[in-house]
Amino acid sequence: MYGMGSYLLTRGFIMEFVKNLITDKKRLNILNGFVIGIVAISFLIFFPVLESNLMENAKQNEIDTTKIYVANFERAFSEQLTFLELMGDELGKMKPGSVEEIREALSEIKDPSCFDLLRFAQDDGVAYGTEEELDRFVTGQQNYVKSLAGEQVVSDELISVKDQFSAIIFSVPVYFDGEVGGVLFGYIYGDGFSRIIDAMSPDGRSLLVVDGAMEILGKSDAQALNNIRYQFDYYLRQFRYTDKVAYRDIVGEMKAGEEKLYEIEYGGESCFMTLVPLNIHNWYLVQLTQTAEATLFERSVMQKAGLFAIFATVMIGLLLCFADVAILNSFELIELNAKYSLLDNESKSVTFSCNPNSRAVELNGAVAQTFGKEIAEAGTVNLVTLLDYLHENDQGLSKAIAKAGGEGKDKFETDVQIRREDGGYGWYKVEAIFLRDKRGKIQTVVGSLKNTEDQIEKEHDLKSKAERDLLTGLLNKITMEQSVTEMIKKKPYGKYAFYIIDLDNFKAVNDNLGHATGDKVLTDVSAKLNLQFNEFDFIGRLGGDEFAVMLVIPENMSNYASGLIEVKAKNLCDNLKETYSDGTTDITVTASIGIAAYPSQGESFEELYKHADLALYHSKNTGKNRYTFYSTEFEKE
Repeated sequence: MYGMGSYLLTRGFIMEFVKNLITDKKRLNILNGFVIGIVAISFLIFFPVLESNLMENAKQNEIDTTKIYVANFERAFSEQLTFLELMGDELGKMKPGSVEEIREALSEIKDPSCFDLLRFAQDDGVAYGTEEELDRFVTGQQNYVKSLAGEQVVSDELISVKDQFSAIIFSVPVYFDGEVGGVLFGYIYGDGFSRIIDAMSPDGRSLLVVDGAMEILGKSDAQALNNIRYQFDYYLRQFRYTDKVAYRDIVGEMKAGEEKLYEIEYGGESCFMTLVPLNIHNWYLVQLTQTAEATLFERSVMQKAGLFAIFATVMIGLLLCFADVAILNSFELIELNAKYSLLDNESKSVTFSCNPNSRAVELNGAVAQTFGKEIAEAGTVNLVTLLDYLHENDQGLSKAIAKAGGEGKDKFETDVQIRREDGGYGWYKVEAIFLRDKRGKIQTVVGSLKNTEDQIEKEHDLKSKAERDLLTGLLNKITMEQSVTEMIKKKPYGKYAFYIIDLDNFKAVNDNLGHATGDKVLTDVSAKLNLQFNEFDFIGRLGGDEFAVMLVIPENMSNYASGLIEVKAKNLCDNLKETYSDGTTDITVTASIGIAAYPSQGESFEELYKHADLALYHSKNTGKNRYTFYSTEFEKE
């Protein structure tokens, strides 16, 4: 109340001063000249500062974008190593001994989408391929020595393989009955390495991966990189640097693992060269972007600012010519804007405008309350920066909006979670409208973020109470059945595994240690299940001490589904084994598990449940604390 009173008193004083001023034309003309002079000087100061700030913003956007590609590349590399490990597991089950058996086994497990070449070496130091001409001695090679000792290894440079081919070599130990029986090598040739780089940059960016010796390991399929073929330090010496930096300093910074951005001239074009280290050996990801492309949005802002300056000067002239009306109206407008600003902040609403070409987003309203002070002060940010504030389940928002626009829709709506300053997440409703040109191409995406946290949380709480087991927080039996049925209906082509988990000796815990300890056993099991499986899987308590899990096999792991299902089952048996005690009595709780795979062992919840239950019965009757896959033989039993 005190603040509003002060505002009204101040406003009244200013309005009275203006009324007195406009009655004296001489004083008004002097003021007009003074204001025009101040405006002219302000513009002279404003433009250089604006240009400098916008350029710095463009550079930071380049670094942020390169970091995203770094994360994509590291994820792709990790997946390759996982694929080779699964292949090694399959090879270990086959236990090939002779050369012929090794060649046949490699032919069976090889997936051309993963590696260009596979070799397997036993302790004789010879790596055998699918054909005799692919055999090679590997004695003394670091990959062989370390993997034979149980390590997973990736070579830190391109290694000559055969003829003119060089490759990055992955290697994993292969276990025969728990002991290392050999080493499996996976080779990715230079062009295959480049395909990985190109795949992580669908928008055609110019990207290079460089090793510690400055050798170019691979590059994306961008026209700007057609002539780059030699070691990277050769080009560091050829580039012309705007800030007169010495190429030796750049090499030193790369060896120190620093991220940097330089303005260079390459191929007659002004470019940004961004260097970001990878968490793989001492490799670097290098991005080359033409300055004109990188600063497209910034130059657009400068043009708008120039037009605005002209427009503002004209408007100020008109305002000064009609000061008695215009100044008073401007005060009314300020007052109205203040009211709307208060409303925006009160409703926690943010309006946005996004340029799909530059990915620049202009924000207004309760920006500080939603994204924090730093974003609010920036006003305009890169779309990538805002996506970092979304919950991991909502990271596909930009693709979903782009898809809706590409399908010709005029509007898009959804609910998302946005990270708060305290690290938690709040619910917001996203409404986006597509503004198109005469040809139907999207020019701008405008919309709003409206805080619906209270409403969404209330709905989620009510839904959660109806869907979940009160003790463990897992899905109840009805919801588990509905979830599995809906998943199969939504993706009938997918691969899934249905586990039924029954606790051994649970009744003894209740009888001897009490129901409070029994409840602790159930909550402990639910916590371990949540750690073992991810948010895409379904975990439920069917009743008593019986649990169920629907494992959703990722598409890129479908060729190794059986191995992944068995690894999960083995880990369950190991992790769910726990001893409980009251100080005098010790009872060990274990788990018996039955497994049915979709679609070969059931195409509906009812079939999967029935067959997994038969497999569980077999586990119980053959010693407990084990897992069993469904077999048609169980029907006869």
